[in-house]
Amino acid sequence: MGSTDDKDTFDHDLNNLDGLDIEEDFDYQKEIDELQAEEAQEKKERGARRAEKERRQEAEWLGEKKPAPAGKKSRKGLAAVVIIILIIIAGAGGFLFKKQADRRTVADFAAKVSEFQTNKLDGAQLGSQKSYFEDFMNKCQTAAAQSDISAIRDLQSQWDAMEKKFDEVSSGMASLTAFKKTADSTLAKFSVPDELKEDYDKFQTALKNAVDKGDYGQVETLQKQLDALVTNLNSGDLKTVQQLQNDIAGIGLNEGSLSASEQKQLKTYADTAQKQIEDKDYAGAVKTLTDYKKTAQQISDQLAAKVKAEQEKAAAESRARAAAESQAQAQAESIARAKYESQQQAKKSSTGQTQKQTSSSGTGSSSGSSGSYILPKSSSAYLTDADVKNLSSQQLMLARNEIYARHGYIFRDSSLRSYFSGKSWYKGTVKADDFSSSVFNKYEIANIKLIQQYE
Repeated sequence: MGSTDDKDTFDHDLNNLDGLDIEEDFDYQKEIDELQAEEAQEKKERGARRAEKERRQEAEWLGEKKPAPAGKKSRKGLAAVVIIILIIIAGAGGFLFKKQADRRTVADFAAKVSEFQTNKLDGAQLGSQKSYFEDFMNKCQTAAAQSDISAIRDLQSQWDAMEKKFDEVSSGMASLTAFKKTADSTLAKFSVPDELKEDYDKFQTALKNAVDKGDYGQVETLQKQLDALVTNLNSGDLKTVQQLQNDIAGIGLNEGSLSASEQKQLKTYADTAQKQIEDKDYAGAVKTLTDYKKTAQQISDQLAAKVKAEQEKAAAESRARAAAESQAQAQAESIARAKYESQQQAKKSSTGQTQKQTSSSGTGSSSGSSGSYILPKSSSAYLTDADVKNLSSQQLMLARNEIYARHGYIFRDSSLRSYFSGKSWYKGTVKADDFSSSVFNKYEIANIKLIQQYE
């Protein structure tokens, strides 16, 4: 029957409601219960209608008047209600399905943006191009935060092009970064001479600008510039190394004058510089040779200062000895003069004969001829006691000073100066303050000591 078919269809539709994703605020179970209650009511009414129908038929058989039907409800109206309810449920389910699909789209897009930001963009070397990717990511994050499905779809359509550009820029920047690392490593091995400083600075500026701008298209041009610069630096550093080696050799250190630690230090410099030159580490070689030169010069200056100090010390000691000897000489001259004057005074007071003998043995002998010596061999042979023991004090004093006079000593004492000025062989050329006993030979030194013993 029609009513049974309608019920089966209705029950089938109700059973399919379990698969719909409907929001919790729509109580479809309640609707089902209400529909079932209506169905029960309809069954009751159908039973009543059948009873009424049977009663009418019985009345007709009995010749009674046909009663009018009471409260008949249209089956078509019930079906329409059910259809409307199903349409409402289906619409609600479709709306909820779309809403969930949009939520999933937003969540998937946000995860995609986050993964790209974390795994690729953060820390990437992109130069001036980085702002493009950062702006794109900001748009994506804003669209996701606002659940702007339209904006998300638009950004999704641009995503592949963005990633392609990112890979291109990343690869280009990687090649530029690798080139910069190679260039820095290569140039670090060179010392930059003044004549190449301008070329070196230009290359470094061009390289920095390319890295800052992310202009990886400049790598080929920069490589040519680097090759030319390296060639010039290599030639310039070789000249610098050679000049430093020549400077070190010119210092002229004598190994015999160096201490063991100084020799070891200089050898270390030489060996290190040689190894650096072999490795073409010219920056290291120039630095090592510069330190080598500085150290060698310091050692040389120290040695020169030491020699000078020793010379000054020897000169000072010589001057001190000369001053002491000059003072002793002056004292001896003073004593001799006093003795001489005393003797002369004694001679004057003695008898004529004694004066004659004294004059004969003293003054005559000491004065002698203008070219005579009291002790002629005092500068060329060792004197003996026999040579001096019979001489008077005056003669001994004159004989000792005779040794000084041979070397041009200018006497402070006027009587000695007058005595030796009368000798044809005497040439006074050396002042007393400038005179040094170092001029005496071994005979003269020994003979002065001998004479002083008898004076």
